[in-house]
Amino acid sequence: MKYDISVKKIEDENSKIKAIATLTLGDAFTIKGIKLYEGEKGLFVSMPNYKRNEPDSHGNEYKDICYPITADFRKEIESTIIDKYNGINKNEPEITDCRVGTFEKDSLVGLASVTLDDQFVIGNIKIVNGENGLFVSMPNYSKDGEYKDICYPTTASFRNKISNAVIEKYQEVSKNKEQNRSQNEPENDRPRHKSR
Repeated sequence: MKYDISVKKIEDENSKIKAIATLTLGDAFTIKGIKLYEGEKGLFVSMPNYKRNEPDSHGNEYKDICYPITADFRKEIESTIIDKYNGINKNEPEITDCRVGTFEKDSLVGLASVTLDDQFVIGNIKIVNGENGLFVSMPNYSKDGEYKDICYPTTASFRNKISNAVIEKYQEVSKNKEQNRSQNEPENDRPRHKSR
């Protein structure tokens, strides 16, 4: 079954509930309020439920309102929720190519393109040298003096992955450009080192 899960972390560190998940089945049916708890044995998932008037024959105080009926699908959903909570996204595309052109125009020092899974290209990614060093700005446009994103990563981990790939490639290209420049300098123009 096709499904999508989103996870929202709970900011209160003292809460036993670590995150709330939303599960959408086949782009047609959504289940909200799936809770991720921190227990004595680690993280566990609790489907939406209600408290019974009295425990059932197995001693369960709570009854799930909606739930997977196979152990395999339950395990898959639970592991996906825990992975997403931990910042792991198995559906995250791979960065299969990164290209960078360098130049200097005010604080803009380069433009990059990133290819995802050898199937989709994101171009016009800006490399900016700001007060705190290099950073990446995804494609955007200006409307009424306000910048609007055209496309962007939906998770912090994937944003970091793209930023790191672009900045590493920029540094590699800049280093190669500098080496080529020094190799192509005429012998007379090279700085001379005094011998001791």
